[in-house]
Amino acid sequence: MLKKNVNRKTLANKIYQNIGFSKIISENIVNDIFNIIISSFKNYEKIKITSFGTFLKKK
Repeated sequence: MLKKNVNRKTLANKIYQNIGFSKIISENIVNDIFNIIISSFKNYEKIKITSFGTFLKKK
């Protein structure tokens, strides 16, 4: 199995291509999602997004 790194720009381009939002709106969506995840770590040690993945705090 090959691993591929995905960055914010790649995710925004996929939203732009598949859904048709503008590039700026697509970038804002990706940034908002990551901001929600990051801010959730203030209250929780672990965040699970069903059918996507689990994020854990590491020191």
